[in-house]
Amino acid sequence: MAKMNKGIMAAILSVELLIFFNMDMFLSGFPIYVTNMGIREDRMGILFGVFMLSGMLFRPLLAKIGQRYGQKLILAIGTVVAFSAPWLYLLVDSFGGIIAIRMFHGLVPASFITATQLLLIREAGEDHKAVGLGLFGLMGGLSMMIIPYFGVHVLATYGRVIWLGGASFFGALSMLIFWLRVGPNAKDVEVATEPPAPLNLRLIGAPLVSNVLLALGFGSVITYVTTYGLSVGYTNPGQFFTVLAFTNILIKILFSIFGDRLPQRIIMIPGTAVFAGGLLLLAVPPSPAWVVWSAIPIGVGFFATVGMMMLNVTNAVPGVQRSMAAALMANSIDLGLATASIFLGVLVTAGSYSVLYTFACGCALLAMVIMIVKLRERAAPKAATADAA
Repeated sequence: MAKMNKGIMAAILSVELLIFFNMDMFLSGFPIYVTNMGIREDRMGILFGVFMLSGMLFRPLLAKIGQRYGQKLILAIGTVVAFSAPWLYLLVDSFGGIIAIRMFHGLVPASFITATQLLLIREAGEDHKAVGLGLFGLMGGLSMMIIPYFGVHVLATYGRVIWLGGASFFGALSMLIFWLRVGPNAKDVEVATEPPAPLNLRLIGAPLVSNVLLALGFGSVITYVTTYGLSVGYTNPGQFFTVLAFTNILIKILFSIFGDRLPQRIIMIPGTAVFAGGLLLLAVPPSPAWVVWSAIPIGVGFFATVGMMMLNVTNAVPGVQRSMAAALMANSIDLGLATASIFLGVLVTAGSYSVLYTFACGCALLAMVIMIVKLRERAAPKAATADAA
């Protein structure tokens, strides 16, 4: 633990938490905001899909920039966009205008997610990467527990200007902490002095495919669980997300403490099985209440597995290649989530919710087979020059 700079890590985590506050406050009220503008509800999925598409498109480009100029520059971009993007929504009043702003707003997840993880790994040291990755995930869980309720209340009570101003305020605070603490003091990751060699996708092929399959299942749940719960007689299926958030926080704490000490496959393969079991339980709940309680195995399996998967990849891909590898890993999750939310609803309309969640369970089981056959255990690289910078 001697290699950790806890003060700088706390500053990086503060920037991350404030950006999550910025995003969650905006996203929680966004459906209400666009509905009040007169945009049809059936076009809502397009607006969320464009945001995720923007993140996926820009993330590899920003990864290349980060390879040459450092991750602190990428995180700085994220804070500036988080501060400015909310106000741009006041300038447009059409569906096309909203799409254009959503594309710009997508620079936030495209930038800060990868950059923050890599900066935290750099400060934690090679032997304690799970600490940095786990704390990163913990910030997202904490924001999910607090801000969505607050964001909806502010919009409903004080109107759109105060709501957008609140989201922008969190972005401004993140920018302030970055420039005062992180920018001058944090150690950047290894930077290429010339264009780096292309990433060997064979090193991360199995984790990428597994992530897409897992995210297909997870995206199916978070998109359709509310309407599914109501259809089987559970009066408040939104409680699913509260249980899921608690589970996420618990898993991230345990991952931070034990992740570096455990073999990756011993978590990922059983974790995927637990995730698949939760999806199967959701497909055929013994009672309506199990729609909510299924969040426990779903959350435990998904969050533990994808967390250990990122650890596996950062062990497999050292140096400047980590920027692109981490970006592709984040894109694989977004690809699965976006595909599930936009396209898999056809399984509900053609069959039933049970068909959807059985399909999602099958995706998880296929991911587990890929892990068993293709995924290799990756040891942390020796950090002989970890503090050379």
